[in-house]
Amino acid sequence: MKQLIFTLLLFLPFLNCRSQNLVPNGDFEQYSGCPIGQGRIDSAIPWSRPTDGGTSDYYNTCYTTYGVGIPVNFMGYQNARSGNAYAGLFTFSFGSSIEYREYIQVKLTDTLKAGRCYHFEMFINLSNKSKVNASNIGAHFSDTMVSKGGLFVPSYDTILNLIPQINNTIGNYPDTLNWRLVQGDFIAQGNEEYMVLGNFDSNSLIDSVINSGNLANNTYLYIDDVSLVDCTPENATNYSKEKNVEVFPNPFHANLNIKSSSKKVGEFVLYDIYARVIFRGTVKESRVFNFQDIPNGIFFYNYFEAGHILQSGKVVKE
Repeated sequence: MKQLIFTLLLFLPFLNCRSQNLVPNGDFEQYSGCPIGQGRIDSAIPWSRPTDGGTSDYYNTCYTTYGVGIPVNFMGYQNARSGNAYAGLFTFSFGSSIEYREYIQVKLTDTLKAGRCYHFEMFINLSNKSKVNASNIGAHFSDTMVSKGGLFVPSYDTILNLIPQINNTIGNYPDTLNWRLVQGDFIAQGNEEYMVLGNFDSNSLIDSVINSGNLANNTYLYIDDVSLVDCTPENATNYSKEKNVEVFPNPFHANLNIKSSSKKVGEFVLYDIYARVIFRGTVKESRVFNFQDIPNGIFFYNYFEAGHILQSGKVVKE
């Protein structure tokens, strides 16, 4: 028995290292003070609002007034997935001249290592008052804090020009009853230490259905239990070898061919040089997209499968 206990103790540091969550306070349980109104995401330390506007929210059972309690609050009724707290934000708003978005940001507990595989998870829930149920939400990781004096931030909460490493799968709609898992893997470029959560897609690319809420033309999501863990090096190696995606010709004139060795349905996302999503389409094994109407220039792409980035690259239209 002593020998067994000693053997287990030897493995404990290894297991903890492999499963360590790099997102601090990913369940939003730690707070500097009970929220006393909307827009108090910074009460959940060390989370913050990366944009100069908007009201990304913090909810906790410690408050039963001001509309930011749990389970009853100004956006509906929902218990936390775990513990006593969660975050909330608008991911989509339609009907005004501004494509309104809200985001939340946190500094990771450690910088990401180049070439390593990382697995991301978060749980989302649709507020009862949301009239639109949109699946669009993702996670962006960078080596620079998104703030004034950092990466460019608009004066109001319009869409951040960032390319997310993780996108929710099309059709994976949140619901108002259960918490829905959003997950995916990606290979780090290296030195990423900040994470931003939100919707980086324009209104023209929103994947949505109608909900029964009375908050017209809006999607508001609760977020809980956010995590990022290091994948095994073995998985990262097999991942890059087995998942092969061809994007050709490059340069191209009008038609762009996408061919995947996987038998599963994937998603091809095209971005302009400002990191704005200009196209999103599904692919099963192979498909040809016509981009005759977009201007000539340099574009970037991600190819996702079930939220995982299988490949990233650059194409030129001439």
